[in-house]
Amino acid sequence: MRVVVATDRIGDLDSAGVGSALAAGWQRTAPWAELAVVPMGESARGFGGAAAALLGVEAMLLAAEGGAVVAADRATLVISVEQQVDHRAWVPLGSSVELGRMVAEQIREHRPRHLVIDVGGVAAQDGGAGFLHGLGARADAPLDEGVTGLRGITDVDLSPVHHLLAEVDDITVIVPDAEAEIPLLGLRGTTSLRGSAARQEPGSVLENQDMLDADAALEAFAAAVDPEAAGRPGAGACGVAFALLALGADVGGGPRWCGDRAGIERTLAHADVVLTGTDLFDFASRGGGVVQHMAHLSEVALRPCIAAAGAVVIGAREMRSMGIESAYAVDELAGERQPMVGADDLVELGARIARTWDR
Repeated sequence: MRVVVATDRIGDLDSAGVGSALAAGWQRTAPWAELAVVPMGESARGFGGAAAALLGVEAMLLAAEGGAVVAADRATLVISVEQQVDHRAWVPLGSSVELGRMVAEQIREHRPRHLVIDVGGVAAQDGGAGFLHGLGARADAPLDEGVTGLRGITDVDLSPVHHLLAEVDDITVIVPDAEAEIPLLGLRGTTSLRGSAARQEPGSVLENQDMLDADAALEAFAAAVDPEAAGRPGAGACGVAFALLALGADVGGGPRWCGDRAGIERTLAHADVVLTGTDLFDFASRGGGVVQHMAHLSEVALRPCIAAAGAVVIGAREMRSMGIESAYAVDELAGERQPMVGADDLVELGARIARTWDR
């Protein structure tokens, strides 16, 4: 029996810790099984730790931007801002300048060829203007005062930024799945989405003109930087991704990056079963991005996919409709209450799952 274990984080354990515990339990029941643990993580939720494990380095935690995880080997630098933010909040003064300064400092220290930036935990609405300012960009309007400061902008000098990135071969910006297709401008753009959400809040005083002014400021900024990049899917992601796209970045998701880094599709071709997992497996979240990604890859590879979770609140029919054969909870009586999950619990869960599947 060959098993691929690729889960999200569960409880206080990161993906690598969860995978190792489940694998240990499986092998306790079936010592003959071959298991491959592949760390996975979503944007702003475990991606940095999973990336560090895949790079074979220790993750470093920086205080900037509310908690950024940094992982670097000789060629790749990963920076993941991991805090919970509302990307539909109206924050016209929200700036990405601290992210830019942090990235600039890390680039100078590590001199990477491959740069990966997870912006899922950034609270900004400036199209990445502050980020560019933090990297050294200059303009004829303030770049570090949110979208409000961009009114009237006509010129942005990116030459200091290009000099800083001269040795970087490629850039990937990691965003949540829900943000991956959002454009920068227009009725479906980041300003419209944020404004529409904000106006539904009780006591909101946001006017249509506020939204129009903000979108016009972003349009002027985009025209001065890279109008073509503004139309790309994901340019409006997290209120900041446009700047990275203008620098040549590709938009990606956390689970996909982790899977590609590990060569997981080649591994799945030799597997008998895939074990994924998450904190809470319910219908609303569909298990989250890692579970959904692994279900998709398993379907393509024609391999059964099962799930481990702190709690399972989803019916068998709905589960199978999204490609999960069965799910196993640490606390089968937990219902919607997520139990406290430790490594020992996951070892026991792995052993229980193996008794069903390792035959």
